[in-house]
Amino acid sequence: MTLERPQGHDEVLTGLWAAAEAERLPHALLFTGGEGIGKFMAAQWFLAGLFCEAGPGEPCKTCGACRRLWAGSFGDLFLVDPDAEGTERISVGRIARRDREEGVCLEEFFSLRPAEGGWRGVILRDFERATREAQNAILKTLEEPGGSCCLVLVSAHPGRLLETVRSRCVHIGLEAPDDETCAKVLSESGLDTETAQQVSRWAAGAPGRALRWARRGATAEREVLLAILGGELDALSGAGQMLAVEGELGEGTPTALARRRAVGVVELAVEVLRDLARCGAGVPASEVPHGDVPEGILGLVRESGVTRRGLEVLWRARRELDSNLAPEAVLDRAFSELQDMFCGARSRVR
Repeated sequence: MTLERPQGHDEVLTGLWAAAEAERLPHALLFTGGEGIGKFMAAQWFLAGLFCEAGPGEPCKTCGACRRLWAGSFGDLFLVDPDAEGTERISVGRIARRDREEGVCLEEFFSLRPAEGGWRGVILRDFERATREAQNAILKTLEEPGGSCCLVLVSAHPGRLLETVRSRCVHIGLEAPDDETCAKVLSESGLDTETAQQVSRWAAGAPGRALRWARRGATAEREVLLAILGGELDALSGAGQMLAVEGELGEGTPTALARRRAVGVVELAVEVLRDLARCGAGVPASEVPHGDVPEGILGLVRESGVTRRGLEVLWRARRELDSNLAPEAVLDRAFSELQDMFCGARSRVR
């Protein structure tokens, strides 16, 4: 596990360490906030500060516990990360023993003797991806995990969790860092200054989200999208160019990677059209993430219904991708319809 100090969450983490020092730390926490703002990093850093021999407090990185944690050999941490494990859902077998499952589950982790003799910690990343059975299986553990235990559930969509899960946790809301801090994080990750500032604005200061977009090639995707909306590029050619953008999409078959690209493209297009709708409603372009689109496109947003109908097209495309329809066909149809809508709006305002 790679541990890095998260940006923008110092006050919250310091308060939690202080609560642990005073023996007032709740045993079940729910870290919430927007996607990509560093909730998972904050959870790892927080527990590292509990495990540290000089803690509770910011990890020293030099004690035995810190070194073992950084080396991945710390025995009192249980981590469920569906992205790292290559799974879409968190199954009940990661929480409670099922004959068909392999590996240590959460219940077994707590049944073992502590390896270090101090705090025991659990991080469940994106727990809204847990099945209903898995969420039900964790309820007893949330109520009575045992002494010196802390469970941290991480979720950008807490409304998707069962109420019985939410009610057993103390909610810790995390905010996105400001755009300047986000851009600094991206620059330190190797992005050029212009790209870092641009994607930081799009992601509303969420470093993780911005970095994923930049590495995926979202700047190139948006350039093609704006050319389609502006009538400068044929929609079918543009859809093909989007699927061919170079960038990091992770591991998978060619079909899976094409679908992942298409999902990202559609979600980016939704972000752009939502901002156009806000501009059409009177919000200054300077105050929305994608307000830097060409004036020729901004001038169309007051055209009645164009952004609303465009969003309906994109939401349908997202449902089609979830239904495993061919990504190429979904993008061809969606962007052809979008281009027709914007071209029609352009002809009406002339």
